[in-house]
Amino acid sequence: MHVGGRGAKEAATLFTHLHVASGYSARYGASLPDALAARAAEQHLGALALTDRDTVAGAVRFAKACAVSGIRPLFGADLAVPLLRPVPAATGGGPAGARQPRTPVRGGAFVDESAPRIVLLARDRTGWANLCALITAGWAGRAERGGGQPVVPWEAIGRHAEGLTVLLGPASEPVRALAAGRPDTAAELLEPWREVFGPHLRLEAVHHCRSGTAPGSLRLAARTVGLAADLDLLAVITNAVRYTEPAQSRIADVLDAARLRVPVRAGRVCNGERTLKDHREMAALAEEVARAAGQENGERPTCWRPPPAPRATAASIPQRTSGSAGCPSRRSTSSARRRAPRPESCGSAARPPWSGAATTGRRRCAPGWRRSCASSRRSAGRRTS
Repeated sequence: MHVGGRGAKEAATLFTHLHVASGYSARYGASLPDALAARAAEQHLGALALTDRDTVAGAVRFAKACAVSGIRPLFGADLAVPLLRPVPAATGGGPAGARQPRTPVRGGAFVDESAPRIVLLARDRTGWANLCALITAGWAGRAERGGGQPVVPWEAIGRHAEGLTVLLGPASEPVRALAAGRPDTAAELLEPWREVFGPHLRLEAVHHCRSGTAPGSLRLAARTVGLAADLDLLAVITNAVRYTEPAQSRIADVLDAARLRVPVRAGRVCNGERTLKDHREMAALAEEVARAAGQENGERPTCWRPPPAPRATAASIPQRTSGSAGCPSRRSTSSARRRAPRPESCGSAARPPWSGAATTGRRRCAPGWRRSCASSRRSAGRRTS
């Protein structure tokens, strides 16, 4: 995503949002397709994808809005798929996979969204037809189960993969294993996808300024890029868009609470980063992820950790030899003051680093050195006289 030395419109065409949810994603997207297309036109984007969750109901309205705004529309969907390697994880003492009972106080039945999710993009008419077939298979399976989340069967994916490009992001099973520190498991889970989609498999890196290895964190995005390089795959960066403006993240929080039937808590999922960012912002995020992926002398970021921030004070400040690497205590600083040699005058190069000159740029002494500096000046005056 190198955009240096190009015009704004020409550089904008180098980036396309490939993972975008609109208001047609039930209780998930916070912006309608018209607003997304208009926002993309304001940012001079050449194309925009619409990947609603479990549906393509907004495709017609999106196509009309893109025609008015002069944006090339791309069509896809965000679908839930079954686990390739089910993990029996029971919490609360009940059997694995058991649902919580219906409780009116809790708003109804427990909502299970543990199924991995992928993004499928149609490349041509065949891909569009197969995308619609996969969505139909997912909803048909939901009807057979009597409710729950629509999950696309793996057999249907194998039959309807032609003309489709798949993006495996933080919500997919391989990247979940990568977030858990298991790159070997992630590589094994990627093999079935490579067999089905071949060269049309992409790993999706998402950087939402999250901490740790959670979805949207810099560390997980760097690990994703590193895994793609190790396995000779292509990685793309997306923003997993849910709204056009950061202020709409509050709407997304309300939608999440309504979908999951949990209390509303601001910032639970959205921190205002899942907007339709322009190409400059996405280029900056891509460069940050690329630097993080090659942080440790070119090694892959599977064990990458962000470097500590540089200290504002001088490097000669004494540090504790045990405990944490934080700031030294007052007692250690005081003892260092007593052990340090006294400067000859206020303008001496050996002034103490804690005098404030390193941060303010002024040549002045710390309170503990004023008496010695004054006596030095008096003694120097007597010698000259």
